[in-house]
Amino acid sequence: MLARVHGTDESVGIASLISGTRSMLALAYDLVALNERHNIYVGMLILND
Repeated sequence: MLARVHGTDESVGIASLISGTRSMLALAYDLVALNERHNIYVGMLILND
């Protein structure tokens, strides 16, 4: 049995971390795809729409 600390178990915390990681990876992937599609180089402030 998993130990409960402050009303949650470890599996809930791990699932939350995995979910957050997936969300951040999806956002990063979308930003890269947008950059390649529109040639938007935000870091260099060159915008070629």
